Amino acid sequence: MGRGAGIIPLRPLSIGEIYDGSIRAIRANPRTMVGFSAVVGAVIALLGTLPQAFAFNTILNSPLSTGTADPNDITTGDVAELIGAGGLSVLIGLVQSVLSTTIITGLLIVAVGAAVRGEALAPGALWQRARHRLWAVLGLALLLLVLAPLIIALSMAPGGLLLFLLPDDIWIGAVVLVVGTLLGVVAYAAFYLGFWSVAAPSLLLENLGVVAALRRSFRLVRGTFWRVFGISLLTAVIAYIVQQIFAVPFSLIGTILAELADFTGMSGAVVQLLIADIGTILAGAVVYPFTAGAVALLYLDLRMRREGMDVEVLRSEQLR
Repeated sequence: MGRGAGIIPLRPLSIGEIYDGSIRAIRANPRTMVGFSAVVGAVIALLGTLPQAFAFNTILNSPLSTGTADPNDITTGDVAELIGAGGLSVLIGLVQSVLSTTIITGLLIVAVGAAVRGEALAPGALWQRARHRLWAVLGLALLLLVLAPLIIALSMAPGGLLLFLLPDDIWIGAVVLVVGTLLGVVAYAAFYLGFWSVAAPSLLLENLGVVAALRRSFRLVRGTFWRVFGISLLTAVIAYIVQQIFAVPFSLIGTILAELADFTGMSGAVVQLLIADIGTILAGAVVYPFTAGAVALLYLDLRMRREGMDVEVLRSEQLR
């Protein structure tokens, strides 16, 4: 484990300094930051390949998708199968995204915290420090995953109730349902990118429980919501653009290879997804360290602004 100069000045940070510090953390310890992201990201991506391939294959071969179905022969089962496959695909993607973002980013936050103090943690040292908190990080990821549909479902409830109570004025219920859904999505985004945005570093660097970390994050962000939300949203947009730069070419290559090799059905879907996974893993190796750095430094910035935290406090709170 090496020691050198910290990656940021210990004072309130601008957004430029947060992003610059994140990049400095990667450059100071690429073997841990990039290598750890690639390995964990690969495991999560590959675990979802077969279920995604099943859903993808079902969608592509559905008579409703191919346009070969006779409108008079379409059954409720055909519609349910297509909706179920689409829902499964979206669910798997959401689970992978939340698990990857929370788990990888969460564990890398420990490495960023060390980098602020001038330490470069080797992968083994990072694992030794963070492994006893892995279940807490996983619990945070799962809770954030569960809260998304819960918040959106609650916001949809009034519209659904109106559809049931006013069948003759279905448009009223439909409008309320659509508006409620949009409000639910906005509400979850406000919590996820705003009030809960520094829950992971709170959990790891302060050794808190899952619910306590969410509360701690809320308290730190309160009063500076729009600044935190803006930085988190910009970070998410940057991450998405980088992911697409990697993902789109590999997706196209997978599609072309599957057609050239005349793969059909499930085998074709697996080939396409495995090649697409390469792009996902490469993107994650770049995106997750950057995101982890941004989240960790945003957390430190909030503590320096609100609590006057300095390097000695960080040293005492860093996971051992």
